[in-house]
Amino acid sequence: MGIAINTKVCTRCHGSGSHSFNLKDGTVCYGCGGSEKVVTTPKGQKKVRPTCNSIHNAAAGDILEMSCVLYKVEEIRWVPYTVKPSLPSEPSRHWNQQLKVTRMLDDKTYYFKRVVCSDEGIAINTPEEWVGEIVVGKGIVT
Repeated sequence: MGIAINTKVCTRCHGSGSHSFNLKDGTVCYGCGGSEKVVTTPKGQKKVRPTCNSIHNAAAGDILEMSCVLYKVEEIRWVPYTVKPSLPSEPSRHWNQQLKVTRMLDDKTYYFKRVVCSDEGIAINTPEEWVGEIVVGKGIVT
């Protein structure tokens, strides 16, 4: 039997999604991550806990916590290696995998990107035959 997921209005921001201002995150509420709701479980069930708190360590089936919001990792696929330049003061962003996740508050689907590196610490330039394949750990299933 699975865990039932319920939501309630965030008690920190009272459902507005914003709280006091800070220079790092603006007015985003740290209680709900700006989503206006928090995940709760019915009385008598164990609290829903993340199985992973980093997008870089996530695997399919994990419950990922990012910015106080829980996501279920549905699948991970290889995508073409991409580098997006940024400001000179920031490192460039690059990725070669895409995670399909479902936000547990409202079952909306989102896509996050991450980079996987070789044992030497160099980002893997995705071979053409891997693009679109499902990832299992750092390997692939065809």
